Amino acid sequence: MRTSKNITITDNGNNYNYVLTKMSALNLQKWTARAFAVLIETGILEQEAASKDFLTNLKTVFSKFSGDTLSCLGRVNCDKLDALLLDLIGKTAERVVGASKIKITETDLDSTLENLSSLLELEKECLFINFPMFADVKPSDFQPSDQTEKTTAKQRTLIRPSRS
Repeated sequence: MRTSKNITITDNGNNYNYVLTKMSALNLQKWTARAFAVLIETGILEQEAASKDFLTNLKTVFSKFSGDTLSCLGRVNCDKLDALLLDLIGKTAERVVGASKIKITETDLDSTLENLSSLLELEKECLFINFPMFADVKPSDFQPSDQTEKTTAKQRTLIRPSRS
């Protein structure tokens, strides 16, 4: 039996109850492959690195985001990212209304959650139930290695001005 948990998200004084269930191995593999394809397409993850083990890939992504978040986000195809996040929620979460469970769709999200912070909380919880090894991890826990840090001095200066 797959892992599941109940959560409540409060949005503008309304409580929304959700049941989160970890995706099946097949759905998780498909979702992860699509996520890696988006990261490779943007250059956040090099194609050669995709052959490494899963945890190494995620550490690479976290280390890049921790040092250069805006630059990385600027390269992401928003439509593909949006589809990935909706798919993650749709395959993980059901909204509980009385004794019924409602499959989460974009329409349901649009008609219930008003605050971005509420949506981000739901996305985070869906991500963590599927990837529990990262539930307590912060981007600062990953230090960029020589292999993952490939920004130029000019890019680094734009993000973090030198103190010389």
